Amino acid sequence: MSTQMFSIPDPLEVAYRSVLSRLIRSWLPVKLADISDSYWLQELANISTRKSIISESTKVALNLITRVNVINMKDWRAASLKSTRSDVLHQLLSHELSGRLGVRVKELINENALYIADIPRVVSNELAQEIANAQQAGNRPETIVKILRMRFPLIMNSKIQTLARTQSSSAGTALTRARCEDLDIPCFIWENSHDRRVRPSHRNMQGVVVFWKDLPSPEALIGLKDSLGHYAAGDCINCRCISLPVLTVEDIFSKKVSLAKVYHHGSLEIMSRAKFISLSGIESRMAA
Repeated sequence: MSTQMFSIPDPLEVAYRSVLSRLIRSWLPVKLADISDSYWLQELANISTRKSIISESTKVALNLITRVNVINMKDWRAASLKSTRSDVLHQLLSHELSGRLGVRVKELINENALYIADIPRVVSNELAQEIANAQQAGNRPETIVKILRMRFPLIMNSKIQTLARTQSSSAGTALTRARCEDLDIPCFIWENSHDRRVRPSHRNMQGVVVFWKDLPSPEALIGLKDSLGHYAAGDCINCRCISLPVLTVEDIFSKKVSLAKVYHHGSLEIMSRAKFISLSGIESRMAA
């Protein structure tokens, strides 16, 4: 299976980031020069509580999730055609999937809308903390205003960029998982982006087979104390990894590959084909 499959194209992320930037900047309060910095920050935070903001955020979220879902569905169809069980998968995918997928799409739209709407509050809180630190350090009021004006666009851009990257990637993972659950596919292969930006914990997960019901803590596996929790590939902040669904045993094993690295109950285990089949039940599922 191609590692390009089940990934989110860069142009989609760039387009989403641009839409987010235009939308959020249209919400901003009057210029800082016209009011006090504390009042301006409060007005910025209040944006996140407006009902109209949730409505606008939902429209943007709907567009993103719809586009990610189309890409994800195309990848599933392409993967099914290459699978040794293409007849079974194609028949299942030829119908509009409902069940967990339909529920998850709605959840993703709502979750994403809330993240978008919450950006002004998050930025306001972060700026307020920086201003408090500057005041404690004895900075003069005019210096604090300069700090606010300089830091605001940097923090806002950072939050928008992080949200665009994280939500587009995590949406792809969530849709892959929902389709796996609908099709009774229990696991995926962790695939990283193969560049210098890959974090060590994710480099350690490269090629590892992971069960959706037993997700790893990649940081804990390499002894890091700062854990992001248990999650799938592509499902944490700024992660560019992808979850490749294991459609058949042949996606993992072949005549040349008799062993696979599998995450199982808190550790990475080298597993034989027979043990993996026994553990996953994947062959009996595909034959059903």
